[in-house]
Amino acid sequence: QNMRYSTRFLTFFLVFVISFNVIYIYCEATQEKADEFMKWSKEQNIKFNKVKIVPDEYYEGYGFVATRIIKKGDEILKVPRKGLSVISRLNLIDLLNEEDNEDTHFLKKAFKYIDEESGNTNNDAHLMAFYILYSKQIKERSIISPWINMLPNKINSPLFFNEVDLSQLIGSEIYQKTLSLKDQTADFWSFSILPFVKESENLDEEMFSYENWTWAMSMVSSRTATLNNELIIPIGYDFFNHQNQDREKKPKNLLTEEEFIVIAQRTYIKDAPVLIDYGFLPNSHLLLFYGFINPDERRDSITYKFSLDEEDPLYEDKIELLQAQNYRSVGYLPLQKQISKEILFYTRLRVADLDEFNIFSQEVNKYFHEPVSTSNEIKTLKFLLFVIRGFLKQYPTELGEDILALQSDENIPEHGRLAISVRRFEKEILIHANYYIESYLKEMFKRKMEEEKEQEQEQDQA
Repeated sequence: QNMRYSTRFLTFFLVFVISFNVIYIYCEATQEKADEFMKWSKEQNIKFNKVKIVPDEYYEGYGFVATRIIKKGDEILKVPRKGLSVISRLNLIDLLNEEDNEDTHFLKKAFKYIDEESGNTNNDAHLMAFYILYSKQIKERSIISPWINMLPNKINSPLFFNEVDLSQLIGSEIYQKTLSLKDQTADFWSFSILPFVKESENLDEEMFSYENWTWAMSMVSSRTATLNNELIIPIGYDFFNHQNQDREKKPKNLLTEEEFIVIAQRTYIKDAPVLIDYGFLPNSHLLLFYGFINPDERRDSITYKFSLDEEDPLYEDKIELLQAQNYRSVGYLPLQKQISKEILFYTRLRVADLDEFNIFSQEVNKYFHEPVSTSNEIKTLKFLLFVIRGFLKQYPTELGEDILALQSDENIPEHGRLAISVRRFEKEILIHANYYIESYLKEMFKRKMEEEKEQEQEQDQA
């Protein structure tokens, strides 16, 4: 176990050498493949109502369009939970127990090995990625072959960026997340998948190359949903593309014991794209796991880790206060252009002295919405300014440089452009948040002076 995590050089040496001898998985979007998939889906009792899948050049893959008018409340997709119409750990295990052939015998052995190697970390994703590559290898023998043929050959995730394009993300939280994910993926492939492939007569080394293993893991991360603590891929649902929508208009998902159902929440005319909303996710998350970014600044954010100061004499008391309210003492919150009431609440508590803490304790939830005191609010805002300016210092470029590069340099490759766009949007959030806090801080200083003046007048009168 120690060796596994202490031999980084060996890991990347293996990846580097073997990358010269790989088979790249390629999938061109065609109507023929879409029709074949639709036909296969019906055989699996996947029901499409008033929609069909077509090649979509804008999204570089496939997407849904309406075949006739869809009304609000129409069930447009039904996926049975049993069988491989929903790819999940449980369904894969069921398949191996129900089928008796050479492939299932081998997969039982492989899944047992992967479970042991995963050590209860990312087991389901590893199993699903392995099954996807094995299905790719055995082609028509795989029950999910028509779905495999629909998968894209690439995803614009930083996992596939070259060093130059990846370096454009320095300063962004996605940079360290990408390096960490690349390390985890490379480690598991080098120390677990590669040895198993070399010892097995059933596996094609080129198919299970590092690049293809990373691709398969990306297919899992970009297509799965977590329902009832279970990682699943509802086949068919993964071909809905994203569009920002009002919450009341985006398709609604319904999970029953027997089916995964998608219900339209608005009207679609014939031939209109039928899209879903992936939710209010930061661009760092969208790019890392889905390979695109959302230009809507209202949905972007930066992860702000909140915690209390362990050196604070009131640390234990503050922890106890949060626990009494069933609030976390450590966690992550989205930092946006306007500071959220949750961030203000936790920071007010973090910087509170004994007198302020006693006030805080009397009516905890009240201080989501208003200051504990003027002095406490000033300390809160100063602390947040320190955090935000710390974020900004991590970027090697200024916002103006990013904007200029995107506007003037047409030769920036696609991955580089995505990276610069992510850090540009993050800086805009931080600069706007900095301005918001500075303005608010001026108001608090003004209020503080007024309070001190009133106190002086009261003392003079006394």
